[in-house]
Amino acid sequence: MSLHHRFDGPRDAPVVVLGPSLGTTLDLWAPQLPALTGSWRVLRYDLPGHGGSPVKPGITMEGLAAEVLALLDRHGLGPVAYAGVSLGGAVGTTLAVNAPDRIGSLVLCCTSARFGPPGGWHERAALVRREGMGPVAGAAAGRWFTPGFPG
Repeated sequence: MSLHHRFDGPRDAPVVVLGPSLGTTLDLWAPQLPALTGSWRVLRYDLPGHGGSPVKPGITMEGLAAEVLALLDRHGLGPVAYAGVSLGGAVGTTLAVNAPDRIGSLVLCCTSARFGPPGGWHERAALVRREGMGPVAGAAAGRWFTPGFPG
């Protein structure tokens, strides 16, 4: 499998990989591109089953990290900076633990070393399959933003 991805910024600049959160795409990072692409070559990717990446049933955190490593290998990238939010941060943590020679620096945003038992995630996935993102969108905004944040 190959993750859908995109590069932005100068070809000769150091690379920063930006990992998205569950339920988002590489567009999550679009607002940061103007600030980053002046001095970084930005590599953004979609998680399996998100955006342009194919579904990969049963993928593990180690499997997600392996997919990102395969992407780095495909483009001949050595050590990179990595920043990830939520699930993307957990992927970054796994990369740093399992392939420390490939991660030169690491930024972890709103993430965790463990996301809890799978039952709740399975229920949430079933709800999204049945009813779309609407029922979970409000809950996500409540986790990501403080009360009164303009929406």
